Amino acid sequence: EQSVARGKIAKAEQALAELKSSKKFTEDQIAVELTILHENYMQTCEQIGFLEKEASASAEVAEGERKKFSQGDSSLVIVNLREQDVAEAAIRVTKAKTDIHAIVAETISAQGIEMINQNGM
Repeated sequence: EQSVARGKIAKAEQALAELKSSKKFTEDQIAVELTILHENYMQTCEQIGFLEKEASASAEVAEGERKKFSQGDSSLVIVNLREQDVAEAAIRVTKAKTDIHAIVAETISAQGIEMINQNGM
């Protein structure tokens, strides 16, 4: 009878050790994911800064080209190309800002999972 009880205790202890190991592995995975998300966030923020400068410069060039056109020193094709550059730059800024929101959502999700694991749920 005691040997049966000891066997059950050993089996339960083994199951508990496996659960703890699995929990630690999951926590480590989440920590790595959060680190990567943070790096991606910082890089994307920097990229947004560059893209906004590019968009501003494109707008200035387009404005200059419109002035040249109004003075007869440019063609409508060139004006349209400059305006297309402005639109494409704005799209790149918008895409990068969308990426930031996705990174934030992933971070919140990962932190929520981490909180659940820490609270033993």
